[in-house]
Amino acid sequence: MEKTISKENSIPVGKYVLYPGDFTSSPCEMCGKCCNNDWIVSMDAEDFNRYKTILENSDFPDEYSSYLQEEKDSGGNSSYKLVPCRGRCIFLMSDNKCYIHGKLGPEAKSRTCKNYPLSVSGFSPRGMHLKMSFICPSILNSLLSPDHIQTTKTEWENDFLCPGTVRFSGEHFISWDSYFSLTDALSGLFLQKPYHAEHNLIMAGMLTFNFFDGLKQNRPNEFNPESVKEYMSDNKKAFLETGYEFIPQYKEQMNVISFIAYALMEDEFIKLIKGERASDIVRLLDPEAITSYYSGKIQETYNQYYINELPKFSHIIEKYLLHKILDTGIFTRNGFVYGINYLSLCYSFFRLYLLAGTIFGKNKLDTNDVLEAISFVELKFTHKRSMEGLKSSRVANILSSPALSLLLLRL
Repeated sequence: MEKTISKENSIPVGKYVLYPGDFTSSPCEMCGKCCNNDWIVSMDAEDFNRYKTILENSDFPDEYSSYLQEEKDSGGNSSYKLVPCRGRCIFLMSDNKCYIHGKLGPEAKSRTCKNYPLSVSGFSPRGMHLKMSFICPSILNSLLSPDHIQTTKTEWENDFLCPGTVRFSGEHFISWDSYFSLTDALSGLFLQKPYHAEHNLIMAGMLTFNFFDGLKQNRPNEFNPESVKEYMSDNKKAFLETGYEFIPQYKEQMNVISFIAYALMEDEFIKLIKGERASDIVRLLDPEAITSYYSGKIQETYNQYYINELPKFSHIIEKYLLHKILDTGIFTRNGFVYGINYLSLCYSFFRLYLLAGTIFGKNKLDTNDVLEAISFVELKFTHKRSMEGLKSSRVANILSSPALSLLLLRL
């Protein structure tokens, strides 16, 4: 089993760009949502110089030039970026329209802005993987389509390298073939009927950690494609036939992981979230409230309301979670186990967002509530600038631990 990833065992990135869905029908509507989230825009030298010229030949304040920044690494190589001003892009006007798009046309925007809502998720032997942002209203509404997610690929010449293996957990690594076998298996779970999204997500965690335990106990030195496929072939069917019977025992998993994560990143969480519903979530997660009124209220609302309403909207949630499983960055950045725990964390806050709305006022769940909750999770927990708390070593180590997962699954 490989212990480290180094340049010596890197392998070529594949010759394709891969992304989910067809984006030709999603032109920018200039809603301003992507420009008002404290994001940094990376750019190349051509974009950087064009933006400098735009500032010089317009009525923008002189100090705005300081938000266009060039940095040099130790080798003298330059990188360029546009940083936000008080959380907003300097080119976002008071009507939330982009100055560059409106005055000069979409082709004048930086490559990053033109590509949005697509961005790079990661690299693999298959190629460069792209993901899409569900903050964009057009992409968010695409979740309403009943069509299955189809991966599109286009040829792409490159000389990039990627790690030769994928971290599974701790010092355990698996091959890329094993990684893709696992993601295919997890994606398949969300097509299991008549089970809904929450049950299938819990089953995804159970399958991952049963796989991990099984390989560790029976074939500790064989984290390779053949052993993965053999284990999945031998165990998946029997596991699926019996696993769903135990789901009722695990329904507290999402609440528990919410409380653990909140305790670890309370300060960061409070900084991240704003607005009435977010304040309600803080009230629900308050340590004293957990053991008092709101603890019972969460359980009551979940049992009597949420779980009965969920099947109506399960296809929307499942499609969103499938997109996240296809997001290679989530599962390769800190390890596959971290990815599953992180996915559970995002869903748990999605669920708490809806429960908070029910407990503190609204008594009917509709499609707009579900999309609003997904947008909230996407903005606060899946975008780079909003993940500092989750990327801290303390939180990352716990979310990367199979022990946490097994504890949650046995509650």
